[in-house]
Amino acid sequence: MKKILLFTLLLANFFFANASSRVSAYRWRNNDGNETTATWKAALNTPLQINNLDAIRIRIAVEEAGNGNQTTLQNLIFSIDGGTNWINITDTSSPFSLISTPNVVHESSTTQQIATGNNASFVSGKFFSANSAITTTLAGNSYQFTELEFSIKPSASISTLDKYIFTIRSNNFPNIQATNAAVLTYCPFAPPVVSSPQNFHSSAKVSDLAATGTDLKWYTTITGGTELDATTNLTTGLYYLQTASCESTRTPVQVNINGVALNFAGGYVNLPINMPATYTKEAWIKGNDFSGSHNVISGGGDGMHAIYVYQGHLSSGHNGAWETVIDNEMLNTGVWYHVVVTYDADGTMKLYKNGVQVSVATNVPAFTGNFIRIGAFEPGQNLFNGTIDEARIWNKVLTEAEIQENMNCEFAGTQPGLVAYYKFNQGFEGADNSAVTSLTDSSGNGNDGTLVNFDLSANSSNWIGDSKIVTGKTCTTLSVGDHNLDFSSSLKVYPNPSSSAFFINSDSNGTIILFDLLGKIIQTQKLNSGTTTLDLGNTPNGVYLLKVTNEKNQSKTVKLIKN
Repeated sequence: MKKILLFTLLLANFFFANASSRVSAYRWRNNDGNETTATWKAALNTPLQINNLDAIRIRIAVEEAGNGNQTTLQNLIFSIDGGTNWINITDTSSPFSLISTPNVVHESSTTQQIATGNNASFVSGKFFSANSAITTTLAGNSYQFTELEFSIKPSASISTLDKYIFTIRSNNFPNIQATNAAVLTYCPFAPPVVSSPQNFHSSAKVSDLAATGTDLKWYTTITGGTELDATTNLTTGLYYLQTASCESTRTPVQVNINGVALNFAGGYVNLPINMPATYTKEAWIKGNDFSGSHNVISGGGDGMHAIYVYQGHLSSGHNGAWETVIDNEMLNTGVWYHVVVTYDADGTMKLYKNGVQVSVATNVPAFTGNFIRIGAFEPGQNLFNGTIDEARIWNKVLTEAEIQENMNCEFAGTQPGLVAYYKFNQGFEGADNSAVTSLTDSSGNGNDGTLVNFDLSANSSNWIGDSKIVTGKTCTTLSVGDHNLDFSSSLKVYPNPSSSAFFINSDSNGTIILFDLLGKIIQTQKLNSGTTTLDLGNTPNGVYLLKVTNEKNQSKTVKLIKN
């Protein structure tokens, strides 16, 4: 669609600089009321696109520019070539005609409605619904202005390819300047039906946008630009919908990408709970910078416990001994990691990364204090620089198998021992989230956190749409261990570890499903009463979860080690 600016520049080229009068404003309106009550069809000085042949009205304001020439305004004219040639509205070649209306008398006087000048300089114009010889005169050097209105009806000969520019013919035309050219286009298709705003998760694409209409196309600009491919990822912002068959006026649609994680860049979260004596702390993290100290879930002088990243190494400890457990392998920035520390009141502390234990210590003293912060140690100190998601605090020690089972999904309801649970599914990515200053606790315990020193209005220090966890992916009810004692006692899996085949002894038929630690199904096969062979000879070495379900829907999950 050609830009309106182009037509304004073309018009400026043919109107003389010493013009004595100019079109100062215009506005399209519906043919549904009298001279003052008819409703407006578009904003002031805004082009209009029509999709039917109903009668409409155009109101045009003209002002004398103070150059000494008297101006006599005559009738409505239009151009389809950018202002080079002009056609009278009543010409036989015109796709428009003047049409009477029961709401306004032909040649009745107009009042000031769209012009902004001093009303003492206003000269009453005329309303036209038929051809007329009546003119309106503006005295020279007077700065007088007037408004004329025309009731017109397009015919079937109107073109979808042309852009119609309207102005007023005068005695000194073309000296009259069309500073605000009244523009009209025609598209016979009804405008697209679309709602705004539309909210999506971070994986949404253009194909997910909802709208109905004919030959619809999406853009990121109100005019021009390139049509968006259906596979283009959506981001927060304005998108524009168009009926492409005749380049309809584009409809703006606000797209919001739901926040699914929180970017920490100077902010942190205070939690309203006390740290349990026996605990598990876990979260997904992605760092922007791991130089220095970056706390994940820690305390401070008021809670001497910490899990943090120091100079790139994941560490944890109590009471100043912050590297009691440490991962010797450095973390990379820009990569998601699932980090966990567990502590049993008997003194055992374990550190996990991506579901695998990386360090253990015994005889670890209990911590002093009980305050908890996400993203800081002490208020505003040793702040985490990056993104945190799925933070959980338990009052029990999770096993490695339990960690692996639930690290890649969201809990849908309350869980035994889960004290506080933060999904970070709040706000909108890159939007003004200044009103979203609490971190919702999804454990059912009401332990909402308080955001401190977050910007909440930009692409950092704000809610974002980037997460390792797919929102809505719910953790299954299975947990590693026995679901039915009779079934479990009769089920045997051996050898384990194995470099190739695993054998499963069962007294019942059923199914077996093999998962990787990300929850992806690797293999499914039938379980036979007796011995079933699970061949993993071509499967990469690693740790897997095997879920065995019998005909009574009783199940057991076993950790397999392929080496």
